[in-house]
Amino acid sequence: MRTKRLISLILCISMLLSLLPLSAFANTQPVTATIIACSDFQNSAGNASGKIVFQNLLGAIKTSGTTSADGFFCCGDYDYEYVDTKGGIDTLKDAVKDVVS
Repeated sequence: MRTKRLISLILCISMLLSLLPLSAFANTQPVTATIIACSDFQNSAGNASGKIVFQNLLGAIKTSGTTSADGFFCCGDYDYEYVDTKGGIDTLKDAVKDVVS
């Protein structure tokens, strides 16, 4: 019986503490990040042609005011063979280095 009362007391205290405003502990500075998301893209002419298309897209993003990015989120089913997929990933990395500073 004592154990149930102790657990009830602990739960009540936990619930009361959870009502405290968390903003008192939060960082008041807003945190912003620029993430560029990419879907899968397979250029039938190969990685070099795909790189040119991607560079043009990044150039348009840069012209519109986004001159740097904190990261890229790229995903998709690029290929079943990792050797081919790695070539595409390497090309994508090259394109990002060339266009976004």
